[in-house]
Amino acid sequence: MKRLRYCIPALMITLIWVGTASAHYNLLFLDRSPIQYKLRETVQLTYARGHLYKREWGKAPKPDWVKAVTFDGMSIDLTNKMKADGPLYRLSWKVKRPGDTWLVAHLPLQWSEHDAAWVESSVRTMVHVGFSRGWQEPLGMTKVELLPLTRPYGLLPGDVMRVQVLDLGKGLGGTMVYAEHYYEKPPQAAMPSDAILTRAARTDLNGIAAITLPTPGWWVIMTVVEKGQREADGKKGLVKLDDALWVYVEK
Repeated sequence: MKRLRYCIPALMITLIWVGTASAHYNLLFLDRSPIQYKLRETVQLTYARGHLYKREWGKAPKPDWVKAVTFDGMSIDLTNKMKADGPLYRLSWKVKRPGDTWLVAHLPLQWSEHDAAWVESSVRTMVHVGFSRGWQEPLGMTKVELLPLTRPYGLLPGDVMRVQVLDLGKGLGGTMVYAEHYYEKPPQAAMPSDAILTRAARTDLNGIAAITLPTPGWWVIMTVVEKGQREADGKKGLVKLDDALWVYVEK
């Protein structure tokens, strides 16, 4: 993957306040397929904020925590490893255990001018080394969680990605799930309409939805759950909890 504006390297974590589906997402992706990493290899992470299609990056709000969670439940706090670099944050982390390791970043509930709402965000992706174990179980680290029901790596173009939206650990029916492709090269054409750019599905009674991923590269799958209203510090609006899952479709 070529370097992005502001020289974004290896593993990119991008957290973005969520508005309309095609405009802003929480992003988390690697410089290569998640299945290409080796044990004790150092992963370079960059956390930023920007627009998925337009690839414009602004000053990123710092997460209150960033963690790696191994297949056997070991939680490694990476928050203090984050270092500011202009509008970005960077950190390095060495893969020390085999199996599936989740990388998760979280932003606390705070006012978003973009959404005119109170937003709490989380974003996750996975590094796979060796055996396939760890992706199947929910983490329970956030109030709203996207649990993959399809293995979130080793995907091929046209595969269907099944996910379950969990709200405090229980499947949430009637909730929208969105998916959008990340373009490694800036598109030359004008930005398509939401209907073309963003895939959408509604969860069934058990909180399960399925979305087809037709093209290679990185895809974000995300959901937003509204939790009433909040008024504080002179700001009043909806409370929105969102979670985003990044998966890679092999070329």
